[in-house]
Amino acid sequence: MPIQPGPPILASDLLREQMRPSSPGEKALRGATIVLSALGALGVLLFGGIHPLTFVALALLIMTATLALAPMSYRARAIAIFLTGLVTTGVALWQQALQGIAPEGMILACATILLSGSLLFRAYYRGARLARVAVTLGVLTLGAWFLVSRGHESLVMLDGHWQSWAPAITHMSFGLLALLSLMAFMDSSTRGGSHVWAVAVLALYAVHIGLLVASARWPLNHAAVSIQGPTVATIIAGMVGTILAGLALAQVLVAIYQATSTRTRSRVSFTT
Repeated sequence: MPIQPGPPILASDLLREQMRPSSPGEKALRGATIVLSALGALGVLLFGGIHPLTFVALALLIMTATLALAPMSYRARAIAIFLTGLVTTGVALWQQALQGIAPEGMILACATILLSGSLLFRAYYRGARLARVAVTLGVLTLGAWFLVSRGHESLVMLDGHWQSWAPAITHMSFGLLALLSLMAFMDSSTRGGSHVWAVAVLALYAVHIGLLVASARWPLNHAAVSIQGPTVATIIAGMVGTILAGLALAQVLVAIYQATSTRTRSRVSFTT
């Protein structure tokens, strides 16, 4: 049975393929990992004191920085930093659960990682269908957190204390960013501001975690402090881990997309 010829490969397709970045965001991830790990380690030492949780958080941040400095391939470094960031985030969420602080924080951390990573991937590869699928999952996850945390009711219960209105503003800002992220579905001739919304999601997450810790350390009406220094140290490390996991996820998606594209081109070349 004769082999059917595959679709023709145009010169414009080959040129477009060559113009695609082979390792997008590599220097940015390494630089951000080193800087954020150093700043996170400083915060861990300032708040944690002499405690096993402090040493665990510090060790995870040192490990993450080491991964950025070690000679590794693009794919291996992205996967390693992504997994280490997930572990660091998991330790922080575990401590939050033990203290009864924002139990829905797991959903928000997942949404932050998924949405920021998929938006950056969309900015790297504008025409990738995988990017739009990942952005959809990220927006849906962030929307689920918004509903579970009753973000739609946050503006109704405001008072004059910053512990009330500051978290409400971050809730509404997350909702706004979820809507702006839908610009990722624009035509592939534009990035749709995906890189901007990705950075905004990560920055807003840092602000949200900072307000969460501040509200627990300085509660309303001089109530008892509900969070201690070692727990603050793990939450700080977890915030850094979440941000770096989001940045690394974009490069993990790049590696997956490149591997898939290579196999597709190989099959097309074989059939022709």
